[in-house]
Amino acid sequence: KVVTSAQWSPNGRYVVYGTEEEKLYFYDFEERRELNQMNFTKMVTGISWNLNENKLVVTTRAGEIEYISEPIVMITDADAPHITSSRKAFQPIVDDDDDDDDLVDDKMFLDHEADDLGLDDEDDVESIKEERPKSIQRFVPAPIKKIRPFQPNQTPEKDFKLFLDYTTVGMIVKRLESDGTSNIDVLCHDRSAAKPQHFFNNMNFDKGRISEHGSLFSSPPTRSQNDWLIQYKTESVLAIAMDARFCYAGLNDRFVYVFSFGGKFVRKFGIVGDIVSISANNSFLMVVYQKQNSEVLEFTLINMNTKKVLCKQEISNLYELKWIQVTDQGVPCLYNSNGELLLHFGHCGYSPTILFKESTLGPNCFSWPIQVDGKSLKYILCKKNIPFPYPSMTPFMEPVDLIETINFEGDTENNPKLLTDEIFLDELKWRKENCLIDDDEDEIEDLEAIVDKGIIETIQSSMIKNKTKRVLDLCSFLHTEKSFNVACRLAHHYNKAYLIDKINSIKDFKLSQMESSESEDDHEEVNDDEEDELVLVESQKENRKPEVTESQVEPNKNSFVDFLSPQKKRTTLNLEPENSNVIKKTKSQLNPFSSKK
Repeated sequence: KVVTSAQWSPNGRYVVYGTEEEKLYFYDFEERRELNQMNFTKMVTGISWNLNENKLVVTTRAGEIEYISEPIVMITDADAPHITSSRKAFQPIVDDDDDDDDLVDDKMFLDHEADDLGLDDEDDVESIKEERPKSIQRFVPAPIKKIRPFQPNQTPEKDFKLFLDYTTVGMIVKRLESDGTSNIDVLCHDRSAAKPQHFFNNMNFDKGRISEHGSLFSSPPTRSQNDWLIQYKTESVLAIAMDARFCYAGLNDRFVYVFSFGGKFVRKFGIVGDIVSISANNSFLMVVYQKQNSEVLEFTLINMNTKKVLCKQEISNLYELKWIQVTDQGVPCLYNSNGELLLHFGHCGYSPTILFKESTLGPNCFSWPIQVDGKSLKYILCKKNIPFPYPSMTPFMEPVDLIETINFEGDTENNPKLLTDEIFLDELKWRKENCLIDDDEDEIEDLEAIVDKGIIETIQSSMIKNKTKRVLDLCSFLHTEKSFNVACRLAHHYNKAYLIDKINSIKDFKLSQMESSESEDDHEEVNDDEEDELVLVESQKENRKPEVTESQVEPNKNSFVDFLSPQKKRTTLNLEPENSNVIKKTKSQLNPFSSKK
């Protein structure tokens, strides 16, 4: 058979197809059998099912349109074991011309004596009904509910006024007039930082975002052309966000567009679903979208510096999502209609941190979150008689350390925890491979490694808090070249490239002084050995006893104190060393993890 056209049924069970023989066949895909066929005067060229009902339309080569009702006849217990149709063009089902025995199968011969389909008694009737396939039910595909996109921190309209954005920096207020026009006020909480701005909303801005870097607006698509604005004729902006470097716009074409502060297009990337909301902070971008052919929400966290996806996670659809935010450390935060604030901790999943409901605030009062830190949820409280909302705060039951919740999935090179662990791993491997392990020196090296690890962790915390002077002061206490390299990589990870040159200068200065101190230590050790021998001879002469003197035992008992004492000068900076003798560098001195001999 040469098939000219074919079409699936909406429920995915049946297939109807036409052939060059001017016939239309109905096939049950689940039971793998042909149901019936229909004859036409012309070849069938097109078939279309009704999505909600058991009906279809067929077009022929002659341009005729055939309307068929009940193409798949519903079988119930009261029906006979044969299929009929409302169209008279159906051929006999069992004894048709092609002798293909459409509905004849093994299930119809329940009794070996009834070889001609004759029924002996009523019991056979009941048994045939039980063995017959279940009745076919109507399948009506339910439409997938589209989740409405939202802009974080935007409030609903109330008293001809709404807030396009309200953050810890300031607010964007949209005031509606009776004639349908509106005005926009951009206000900062610190009036000395920026002056209030007021302008007429002639572009009908419906979304806004304010931060310490500026304010961002978007409007619905319009037919008018303006050379000074970035416009899309067919797409509409669903959500906007901004960080210290870029502005982001999520459109209904499932793309996120990235722009510079000057309006220059940088890049765009696709999302596998309809965008619901976006949030950006400190080079982290969080995109919430509705999955394809599903009512389930999912979010993706992206590092815009490395352009890598850090994590993907589904969001429960039990409650409606109201607000999202990504913190400075890259921790996704979600707030739903049940008052639950959820923080996503990488592979550990979600952690309900607080339960906060508006019903406890009293009548004529509503609120919305604006910021999450490690100790509390900051939200805005708005009452009926107050012209402007005022901020409030709900503390967490237990403080959350957001620094340790950074998810670096797929980005192990810039993981601060892995970077600090490399100090000890590389050191032990190098010393074991080169057989340079010494008991006393090994204890000293382990002590330096532990100290450097604590310093690196403190440097990481100071970089997050933008304490530049403290970072440089801490770098001066590092011991090895590997530790300085880790500090430089941390500065690159937290977008503080201006610290790398300063850290390198401190490293060069510190390592040069350590080399000069080591050369001075070697010279002092020779003098110490000569002095110890002289003291031993004098003590033997005075006491005439073979016991070991106190001066010999004291350096061994207090070896740890001697290591930290200024006389050794192994880690103490000496700008003007007394001895300038230079010795040749051995293999152990060239490696920062070697045992000093």
